[in-house]
Amino acid sequence: RRKGGDAFRKREFETALQHYSKAIELQPHAPRNWANRAAVYLETGNNPECISDCTRALNLFEEDTSQDDLRVRVLNRIGNALLREGKRMEAVQAFSKSLALKPDPTLEARVEDLSEDPQTHKLRGNELFKARRYQDAILHYDKAISCDSNHYVFFLNRAVANVELRNFAKATKDFEAASSLARSSNEPGATARVVLKRCRMLEKQASHRNLKRYEQQKIWNEALAALEDARKHRNTTLKDHDELAGAAKAIELGMSWMKTEDNVKEEIANGDRMFADGQYAAAVKFYDKAVVLDPECRISNAYLLFSARSGCNLELNRTKQALADAKKCVELNPSWHSGHMLEARVYEVLEDWNLMLNCCLRAYDLKPKDQTNLAMMRDCLVKHLTSEKLQRERMAGWSDAIGRMQSDPEIQEYIKDPKIRKVLEGMQMQQNLKPLVDHMEDLEFMGRFCKVYASGILLDGRKM
Repeated sequence: RRKGGDAFRKREFETALQHYSKAIELQPHAPRNWANRAAVYLETGNNPECISDCTRALNLFEEDTSQDDLRVRVLNRIGNALLREGKRMEAVQAFSKSLALKPDPTLEARVEDLSEDPQTHKLRGNELFKARRYQDAILHYDKAISCDSNHYVFFLNRAVANVELRNFAKATKDFEAASSLARSSNEPGATARVVLKRCRMLEKQASHRNLKRYEQQKIWNEALAALEDARKHRNTTLKDHDELAGAAKAIELGMSWMKTEDNVKEEIANGDRMFADGQYAAAVKFYDKAVVLDPECRISNAYLLFSARSGCNLELNRTKQALADAKKCVELNPSWHSGHMLEARVYEVLEDWNLMLNCCLRAYDLKPKDQTNLAMMRDCLVKHLTSEKLQRERMAGWSDAIGRMQSDPEIQEYIKDPKIRKVLEGMQMQQNLKPLVDHMEDLEFMGRFCKVYASGILLDGRKM
């Protein structure tokens, strides 16, 4: 018995079982020997043998209170084994006998939970899940399982809640328990239901950006194997077959995309190296291959690909292609201020100062203190103020400008700036750029001034 105890503490259950069995052979009338072997059976999941040995131990106890502690442990082992077998009410009876011998607040609370309706806890858990209170939902699924550990839905719901909390290890254990119970269930579609939800968890795991490709491949293969196994199960319906086949098809497409994504990234990396070396034509060829492989721009940060190709085409003086790529870059990520600056650079080469200024202003709204963009805005403003054609165009749009000025609180705030007012009044009085020239190096001032100019305030012969 001592050797068995040493092995049990080391979790060497096979060795412990051998020693406890030998102790029973030597002392078959000692209840502790049967109780010890029952503990091994409980740890290894052999519930029927655990219950059998515990029953033998109970029959051997003498009618005195000196062994009540051991009797309590034996009754609790019976209760736990019965719960695992799905015999909830019989487990409650065993725990109640234990409490009669020795009060235990924790066990009393557990018995109270076991006496409750598990469906009520499941419904409460579902409501909390819908409210995204996943941890609270799990507490109720725990109680449902405590009441009835023989229903796959309770384990399944808890697994899904753990997935939302990204507790994948716990979710996996619950999915395994749910799967085992579902496979032995006569409920149509039970196995398919568990497997489909498990595959959604595997999909989340596979999409983790820190995973290596072989790790992702392993997860996808696990999902495909589970789907195929579910299709063969006896409780899988024809409708389930279609859903399982659709899930398998989606996974296969995902695996195919992984290979494509790797090829796209390789072409982009090659293009980036050529770009860095100043070999713009060669870089464009690699970027072209990447776009052909990924025409729907599924790769993350696809806007950077079009930004790089636009830059190359601009260096090669292919302004039409450069403009198209710059526009695509802005379309894919309109909140990236550098994309608007890139488009402005193309318009600068095309000498379209109106559109250039519009792009610079969009970039300014996203990042007001970008020094490069402020310098571009200043240079563009000078082009506007020295172009008679552009000034005539602005005169034609004066009525619209008045409306914009009055409705834009930002412009109204800028006009209150004493420095801006002084420059505006000086330019309108002197009819030249001299009042502005002194401030050309103050880029932040020039950025604000450009916003005022773009609103239509500064016009030949007009006063504020």
